[in-house]
Amino acid sequence: MSLLHKNAFGLDISDYSIEAVKLKKSMGKIKLESYSRVKLNRGIVENGVIHEKEALIKAIVKLLNTAQPKPLKGKYVILSLPESRVFTHIFRLPPNLKKEQINEIVQYQAEEVIPLPFDQIDYTYQIIAAEEKYQEVFYAACAKSILANYKEVLENAGLEPTIFDIESAALARSLVAGNPFEGALIADVGARTTICSIFDHNGIRWSINIPIAGDKFTDLIAKKLKIPAEIAEDLKRSNGLDANKEKGRVLEILKPAIDEIISQIKKSINYYEKTTNYNVTKIILCGGSAQMPQIKDYFQSKLKTIVEIGDPLSDINYDKKIFDAKRSVLYSNVIGLALRAIEKNPLEAGVNLLSKGKPAKTAKAPAVPKIKAPARKIGEGKNKRQTILLIIFLALVAIFTGLYLWQKLIKPKVVSYTPATNANVQPAVQESIALEFPLQVNTKTSEGLEKGTIPGRVLEKTLEKIKTYQTTGAKSTPEKATGQATIINDYSADQPLVATTRLLSSKGILYRIKDSVTVKAHEQITVDIYADQAGKEYEIEPEQFTVPGLSASMQKYIYAKSDQQTTGGIREIKILTQEDLDNAQTDLKKELAADALSNLTAELKEGESLMPIPLSEEVIESKASKKVDVETNDFTLTMNIKNQSLAFLKEDVMTFAEEELAKKILSDKKVGDYTLGVPAYVLNNYNIDSGLVSLTIKIEAK
Repeated sequence: MSLLHKNAFGLDISDYSIEAVKLKKSMGKIKLESYSRVKLNRGIVENGVIHEKEALIKAIVKLLNTAQPKPLKGKYVILSLPESRVFTHIFRLPPNLKKEQINEIVQYQAEEVIPLPFDQIDYTYQIIAAEEKYQEVFYAACAKSILANYKEVLENAGLEPTIFDIESAALARSLVAGNPFEGALIADVGARTTICSIFDHNGIRWSINIPIAGDKFTDLIAKKLKIPAEIAEDLKRSNGLDANKEKGRVLEILKPAIDEIISQIKKSINYYEKTTNYNVTKIILCGGSAQMPQIKDYFQSKLKTIVEIGDPLSDINYDKKIFDAKRSVLYSNVIGLALRAIEKNPLEAGVNLLSKGKPAKTAKAPAVPKIKAPARKIGEGKNKRQTILLIIFLALVAIFTGLYLWQKLIKPKVVSYTPATNANVQPAVQESIALEFPLQVNTKTSEGLEKGTIPGRVLEKTLEKIKTYQTTGAKSTPEKATGQATIINDYSADQPLVATTRLLSSKGILYRIKDSVTVKAHEQITVDIYADQAGKEYEIEPEQFTVPGLSASMQKYIYAKSDQQTTGGIREIKILTQEDLDNAQTDLKKELAADALSNLTAELKEGESLMPIPLSEEVIESKASKKVDVETNDFTLTMNIKNQSLAFLKEDVMTFAEEELAKKILSDKKVGDYTLGVPAYVLNNYNIDSGLVSLTIKIEAK
């Protein structure tokens, strides 16, 4: 493993393509050693889920063998997991916690933000900031099933997976030059989604998945202009956002979708700047759709921040005759992975989801001048004395707010610590109290609330997804049986026979010959034959046939024989059943609900939690590409779902739990002697008009 940095390469697997890049570092200079890109057929990988393992393995082998300027021979691989399948979060914790305590708190709090059971995920984390009053921990998790499938495919392709990185981190490594003090936003405009991530000197600070990207653009053009998707794709690539081409026809179609992405970028920047006091100084566009004409200029016209197209080759030497720099943006992610591969110790250069719960090495402090970070100007243009007083007032507010949050964070219910015990002493049985109590959440106001009611808010997300499913239904359909027969001519003259000439078996079953032939005198010829009618009864054993079209006397000299059974009178076909459709709808609805929960988690405010069960789920559209009972091996399902979820301060719930606990303690113990577990929520009722949500809270205290 010590030679990992000399032999490893980067590999990026997306829904539509796979890329591989190997770099070499010598004398401080980085050189592109090998690169390759192979397109994937639709359905092999879909939304980051591998559906056809064998096809993907073959594609990877082809990718490595066709690499330029020479085949890629490396064994160790660094793979980036699809952003849609990785859950990330930044936790702010007290400053002096031990490693064991950090691990326990991270596990505890992750259950509130990860929409999967804890036993179904693998996770890792990294301390990215250590301040005097707090430390920040970057957390990443992925479903074990997803990790296992990618690992299996790589190993069967003859590779050894060593690092599973996250896509946003790889992009930052290749596109954000140096180590920026303030923020840089990367907008990866891909085929299915646009991923916006913000980075600064502490690493990744924010990431959001926007379900609008290249496929959506193509679909909008095709529907608006009523043209095939292939032509719409060509228009998107040639015209893009250029107002001068065809009078900006494509631009006008794409503007609403592009503007929605820009709106989400603005929200991300506002959130980052308010929570960190740093500015976003530039926006970097990458991904396949970032190659659309005039996209940079359009974004620049809508945003105040500098916009540029990502250049992953800015610090890499390469042969311009072999590698087309214009397409380098397509390799941004995999180049970032390859850059990690040439680090002195790649395993310690970031998070690794193969580490299974082990923390990554703490991020190094940036090499920046020892001066205070450049904050935004306050009170510019006003009286200097007023400005100073305002700064002092804001500083005092920040100090008292920090003290309040610190007191909340160090409550013993967050950290459960079990001291070491003497092996000869039997531990006492731990007392456990099961709590169950009603709670109301008012989503319309936070003032004048009745007892037993806390404030909250409703978050809403509408998502669309297309997924391919295999059919399981089967039925038999009659077909015309086929076979071969040898036509024998014992007559003294040649005999021409036209296509469809009849051949009659001894049992009166009629066949026809497929093609016109001439059987020469005293010779024979083998021909393809087919049954005159469809059905199982036309499958016959070896037979002798007469040729009814000839005279009775000629039939003695010219006839046919078959040596093998004819087959194919019945064909088994796969069909789409109602059960297939119902199962697909259930599966896709579940995936969309998980995606909505993941996206809404990114919109939570400081201290908020998201109830893991939705308030409401409305399927706006569910459309299958094929009808029930139609012959097909697979079908695609398009579903559009609107999800409403409930957000509230977890601290409010825990306060009520403590009150309930106080009522049930019968011994001389106090509330502070117990540790509260993770709440479970039962949704009883949601009154849209009043905004009241009725819940039952179940929680265990130990």
